[in-house]
Amino acid sequence: MIRAFYNSAAGMVAQQKSIDMISNNIANINTIGYKKEKASFKDNLYTVMERRPRDVNLQVGSGSRVGATQRYFHQGAPESTGRSLDVAIYGPGFIKAQGRGDDVVYTRDGSLQLSSETDQLGSVFRLTTSSGYYVLDEQTGNPISFRPYYPQQNITFSQENVLISEEGDVSILDEYQNAYQIGKISVVSFANPEGLESIGDNIYKAPEINDSIAGEEIADYESKLMQGYIERSNVDLGKEMIELIMSQRAYQLSARVLQSADEMERLANDLRN
Repeated sequence: MIRAFYNSAAGMVAQQKSIDMISNNIANINTIGYKKEKASFKDNLYTVMERRPRDVNLQVGSGSRVGATQRYFHQGAPESTGRSLDVAIYGPGFIKAQGRGDDVVYTRDGSLQLSSETDQLGSVFRLTTSSGYYVLDEQTGNPISFRPYYPQQNITFSQENVLISEEGDVSILDEYQNAYQIGKISVVSFANPEGLESIGDNIYKAPEINDSIAGEEIADYESKLMQGYIERSNVDLGKEMIELIMSQRAYQLSARVLQSADEMERLANDLRN
């Protein structure tokens, strides 16, 4: 009878973790570029119920557990913003950025920003993600930067004269709409993006222990950038509600098994008395 306690408790713990993931998906339904995740389950170890000779197989399981978490990277719907620094990635790619401590990180959040800084040449604006990570140039590997004024082209920099092409070329426009390229946004992909590690802030990182989980970084020339758009979350609220109800029912059934086992244990104790 004690085994029933452990089995039902294991089922309740597993379903609780599933509900936690579903609630996280729903909470991020409006997060730019968010990709839904889901728990997959495995059965626990089996033990022999009773020793019988030869071909009789009498085993009983020990409940279930969360075996893995899967993240679904299918495309989210684009949403027009009209903002020149917003880019939605159409395809499997990620924007490559410089994380803290010079680590390389990746994101699908194309709501880019400008960071006003000063270097040895004076004022400079660096292109960053919404979390403040520098967006890297595909050619140089350095952060993409703008100067307040370009004397040779007689251009005063502003967000309104920034042009980002589908291939990721970042340019500024003069008064005659001539484009002068400043850099190129590095867009990369992975053979197995599910192997990337989510570190929060809509940022992913390649695992340090075993890089083969996600595969090596590949320059992605098939993905396109859509200026003036952002990519919405790929969470389907209707499906999440269905999965939430199913997990709740499974949790309730496991709790009912626990109550039944407790009741049977109480009856057995009464018989001894």
